Amino acid sequence: MLRWFIRLSNFDFVNFEKKTIEDRDDTLYACFQNIFCLRDWIILDGDINPVLAHRFVDSNIEMKICRDIANGTKHHSLKDSSMKQEITVNREIRRYEKGHSHYQVTFEVDGHFYEAKELAENCIKLWDEFISAQPKPADSSTDALIISKALFNFCNMPVR
Repeated sequence: MLRWFIRLSNFDFVNFEKKTIEDRDDTLYACFQNIFCLRDWIILDGDINPVLAHRFVDSNIEMKICRDIANGTKHHSLKDSSMKQEITVNREIRRYEKGHSHYQVTFEVDGHFYEAKELAENCIKLWDEFISAQPKPADSSTDALIISKALFNFCNMPVR
């Protein structure tokens, strides 16, 4: 998850023009897919109540947008959208001089705009806050064990 976020954060660097739109979209969508599937990891890990994990996603607009981006880019069609309207993807490229550009992606949802990197960063922070707020397992020695375990397992998955 964090590796994909770093890749997403590097979109506006000098090598930007060497990447194709497909490369940028792959990175963008993989980042949101990985952020959202952390929910499944922490549920399957067994240390966090699945109902709480689902409620957490349902109670945060950023996580609901993340879920729709992840599921909408992974599946042929999105059956149960979290949003009232479709998510519109807006891409803007500002060229300053040869080799120097700024690439920005925003998602328009119900008339509001969410910048992609900021949205991804907010989702990661929300996960961190949610996991940190969960009671620690009886056999753990630190409050950070749940986060460490889930993020270590998740972040050390091979990137395909």
